Amino acid sequence: MFERLNSATFRGFALFNDLLLFGLLVMFLPLPLETPSRMGLGLGLLLLLEVSWGKTPGSLLAGYGTELDDLSWFERGLWLGICCLKLVCFGLSCVVGWGVLQVTALFNKEAISVWNQPVILGLALALFLILSVLGSNLLGYLLIEHLEDGLSIERDHFAYAKDWGLFLSFLPLLGILLYSSLQPPYLNHHGDKIGSVMANMHNLATMLETYASDWQGVYPESLKTLEQEAKQTENPYWKEIVNPYTSLSGSPNTLANEKELPQAGIKYRGFVSFEVPAADLYRKYTIYGYDKHGKKITYKDKLYILSNAWD
Repeated sequence: MFERLNSATFRGFALFNDLLLFGLLVMFLPLPLETPSRMGLGLGLLLLLEVSWGKTPGSLLAGYGTELDDLSWFERGLWLGICCLKLVCFGLSCVVGWGVLQVTALFNKEAISVWNQPVILGLALALFLILSVLGSNLLGYLLIEHLEDGLSIERDHFAYAKDWGLFLSFLPLLGILLYSSLQPPYLNHHGDKIGSVMANMHNLATMLETYASDWQGVYPESLKTLEQEAKQTENPYWKEIVNPYTSLSGSPNTLANEKELPQAGIKYRGFVSFEVPAADLYRKYTIYGYDKHGKKITYKDKLYILSNAWD
């Protein structure tokens, strides 16, 4: 059983690494192709290497070699299908584990601050990987054993990964998990430029909160007031913000008072605006971000804002 799991597990991870590598490769190649065509090209190259040579960059990274010279192309293709099933099993285990973490954070706000601690996050990621591998092994064994028996694939066709092979095969996946976990939530689900606008929104929120701490909870009524105070105070806290769509910096190119902006307009793409209603005695603020079309950013079909109005 261990040999079966070893073979399929390492091959599954090697396949994951290959998909990641070829996905990045075709996305950045200067080819006159749309995204679906690029993906198809990358998968085609991967399958060609796998079926014809038996080795791919992912398998070499894991130290996993195959000896498929005496197998037909059909049998090689079936073996690749088995490895894909193994990868699907691992993916299902990851989805279940990640779902548990998300539900925990959703119903327990204190869990969010706990996950942000580096030590706890590292332990959680390690446990997450271990449980995912064990779960995928169990699912893989149940689904794959009879397929391998049906193919009559001998174990000596495959040289198993040794020494650092498992660790190396984990590196790309571990890197993705770490990157996703260490990035602010608003960067995980958006493109880089939208994420930059959202980061600018958070920078503006920080300046507003600093202003309010100096003025007994009162926020500035306008951008001009905020900028003057932030620059002239004994400890300046003004931050120059860069518009990700125009690469211009400075408040005239990046920030605005919400009441002075129209509802839409390409001129205001990448801008960040805010309003502090007088009706709330200047103690509430709302911050908006604008996308590449100059329209307010939405997230999950809802307007994306930063505000203390619900505090």
